[in-house]
Amino acid sequence: MFHVLPGRCLLCDALTNRQRDLCIPCEQDLPWLKSSCRLCAVPVHDHVSVCGRCLAEPPPFVSSHAGFTYTWPIDQLIHNFKDHADLPAGRVLSELLIQSLGNSLSNHKPDVIVPVPLYRRKDRERGFNQSLEIATRLAKLWRIPIDNKCKRSKSTSDQKLLSVSERLLNVKDVFCTSGIYRGKHLVIVDDVITTTATVRSLSRVLLSAGAESVKTICLARTPAQH
Repeated sequence: MFHVLPGRCLLCDALTNRQRDLCIPCEQDLPWLKSSCRLCAVPVHDHVSVCGRCLAEPPPFVSSHAGFTYTWPIDQLIHNFKDHADLPAGRVLSELLIQSLGNSLSNHKPDVIVPVPLYRRKDRERGFNQSLEIATRLAKLWRIPIDNKCKRSKSTSDQKLLSVSERLLNVKDVFCTSGIYRGKHLVIVDDVITTTATVRSLSRVLLSAGAESVKTICLARTPAQH
């Protein structure tokens, strides 16, 4: 459970002496994503603004933000959160994501947050949608609504087991929505972005339903696959 005070670090089990279950040294050592492509958030060198893939295949979304590179120990925290229902880890991860955002969206808040939906059977099995858990905290911070009209219309293979081309096919035409977003600026929230296949597919659905623009936000971004 979450400890108000003193709190124990989820990584080293030390007392944190603050209202977060992560000690300051472990927090400082996390793989914060400091330089990334402004479109897809893939880690890049400091002097690069847009990665090669986005130059060749511009995404349907206008920008992306990731709090971390998907490496140890963020990958383990996300795994515990998503696959073992470690909600305290999810709470800490969401707080860190908000911290990484800073004031970047303060003057351009989205109108609606869209958590990446799970297929209904997967949602029942897991008992919660990790993207919705993250989105709920962002919605409270920004005082904006969460969209509940987007659905995953069919079950898909686990993206982790697929190649880049297979991932693109796996999520093609998998999302649908009954929402109308005419003139709205939306933000998609996911836990991890790997190839952008999922957020590209969902973005196209939202834009087809009238969205003015779509951004993406995630806890962590995997390095580019070569």
